[in-house]
Amino acid sequence: MASDLTNRNYLRYSPAITKIPETEAEDIQAIIKAFTVVINGDFNQHGHSYAATHARTLGVVKGKLVVSDNLPKHLKQGLFATGGEWPVVMRYSTVGHDVGTDDRTVGPRAVTVKILNVDGDRFPEGAGGRTQDFEMNSGSTITDLPDARGARKLTEFSVKAVSDPKMMATAAAAAAQNKPDSIAIARNAHPESLSLYSQVPYRFGDYMAKHRLVPATAVQNKEADLTVKHNQDTPAAVRTSLKQFYSENTAEYEWQCQLCENLEDQPIEFSGKVWDDQKYPYQTAARLVFPKQDSLNYELKTFWEDHLRSDSWHGVKSFEPIGGTNRVRRAIYPYARQLREKLNGRKVIEIQGMEDLPGPIPEGVPTQTYLKTIETRLRGHISTFDIGSRVWK
Repeated sequence: MASDLTNRNYLRYSPAITKIPETEAEDIQAIIKAFTVVINGDFNQHGHSYAATHARTLGVVKGKLVVSDNLPKHLKQGLFATGGEWPVVMRYSTVGHDVGTDDRTVGPRAVTVKILNVDGDRFPEGAGGRTQDFEMNSGSTITDLPDARGARKLTEFSVKAVSDPKMMATAAAAAAQNKPDSIAIARNAHPESLSLYSQVPYRFGDYMAKHRLVPATAVQNKEADLTVKHNQDTPAAVRTSLKQFYSENTAEYEWQCQLCENLEDQPIEFSGKVWDDQKYPYQTAARLVFPKQDSLNYELKTFWEDHLRSDSWHGVKSFEPIGGTNRVRRAIYPYARQLREKLNGRKVIEIQGMEDLPGPIPEGVPTQTYLKTIETRLRGHISTFDIGSRVWK
């Protein structure tokens, strides 16, 4: 199967694929207006401003991204071009803008993956930084935010939900019940057992792709068939379950890429269409590993919520977020972040590595990038060093 996947006609990335609808700028301004209401409404309710979507943190874990040096040529793209290990921090969250949402309310889950020590040609949003952000969701397709017009409808609904937080949670649960790939979401599955999807496409070096994280340990796969037990009457049931898992287990995910081969079957501008993974298979390009740890370190949780920014444009150009939904994010995220900074009296901290994060670093997690081959500039010259099996701690 590998040889077949190697010889397929993967479409090359080109800026020419961008097709901006005439109404997009108007829709984005309407979304900004709605976000202003939502963020201010949450601040008035809680005395603190949280993210306008996926506000409730379920846990934050530290780990590493492991890239094989034996990938086929079409997968050796961007960050995956060279085998090595990169430090990673990942936040689990639940849907909605209300940080007080009861964990027992079913609905989509999400993660934001921050890969650290990533160098390369960056977008202005990430100038001075060294992280690469990816946002993943437990639903395979972003049906409610397929483009700017769809995002406008959802955020205007969110404005109504400010006065009735249960409205958004109820709608999310209903949507989960109606999605064939969301059965696990609808029954409140363990978050570490869920497959997670980028939902929107990214540039993938020379090509274009969507991404997926697939649980890869026996314990995670066993829990995929289970439901979070609510044997304690607590709104923190999922947080507690995740904390229990990480206190006893290591989590691993296969990082898979689904490359674009046909723009009709796999549209870039409209994110609401499923890319058929039988016709266009996912391929494993790397592995995420998160050792045993405290997934609910409150200092780290608060640091992420108040001082880190989550933005898919906060990265290198070889992984450019593409399509209509990603252009909406490019306009909305900086505005929302600046408003939250103003309300909370907090500033974004541009972390340079794992050492800048609060809390202990789990055993086996590198603090610097480990590469089999490193190229570094010394006095204007390129020198290459073979560091063999050395692991940087």
